[in-house]
Amino acid sequence: MTAKTISKTVSIKAISHKKSVISDHISFIKISSNSDHFRTVQKFFKKMLAPIYGDQNKAIAQIKAGLDRVCEVMLKYDNPVGLVVYKTKLQDEYGLKKALELKSLFLFNPAKNSRQGYGSRLFKKIDEVAKDMGTNIIY
Repeated sequence: MTAKTISKTVSIKAISHKKSVISDHISFIKISSNSDHFRTVQKFFKKMLAPIYGDQNKAIAQIKAGLDRVCEVMLKYDNPVGLVVYKTKLQDEYGLKKALELKSLFLFNPAKNSRQGYGSRLFKKIDEVAKDMGTNIIY
């Protein structure tokens, strides 16, 4: 091996190691009204989603009640970086049978948290939920 090849190999290993460290510190917590991060979810829905989709009070109330949907916040260490909200029961809608309805999937502070694999991890999480519920259909 030449010095140039060795240098490239070391760089690739360092990058691979860095990515695995990021994923090792990712966790998900289910949000309820008494969760530490409920206010973060509430603020984000009102600040970021309301201007696009309109009033979010109903969605926030449904997350708070936790009857027909689950809200999971993705944490890196203890800092919220993203969120998924999905229905608790499989749906038969739009010609789909036994499909998982994904209500929301987003990053908190996308300017800071983009391009780090967090979005991919959120999609992986919802895929795992779908498989656990016995489906591979997500809408």
